[in-house]
Amino acid sequence: MAKVKVQIDLTKDRPRHVWIGLDEEDLTIGRWQTIEYESIPPYCAYCKHQGHMIFECNLKIRDEEFKKGRSGDRKKDKTKEEQMPKGNDNQQTKAQRE
Repeated sequence: MAKVKVQIDLTKDRPRHVWIGLDEEDLTIGRWQTIEYESIPPYCAYCKHQGHMIFECNLKIRDEEFKKGRSGDRKKDKTKEEQMPKGNDNQQTKAQRE
């Protein structure tokens, strides 16, 4: 058993194994070594910070609530427009005058 410290990109999938070979040109001399990771910090792919996962991300939650609020405002505006009578508000129909 050996421990090796490596640098990996947390935005990409972690490799499960690495090729350990003596000669880069001759792939018959060497073997695949399984990697066992220790203490990998949680990483959020949304805000790119360590310490929490994407489902716990306050920025993502805030952005989703903002988008929901904006789409809700648009629906309310459309409903108000549909309820408003078209034409001049000062004009009355014969039925309204009588």
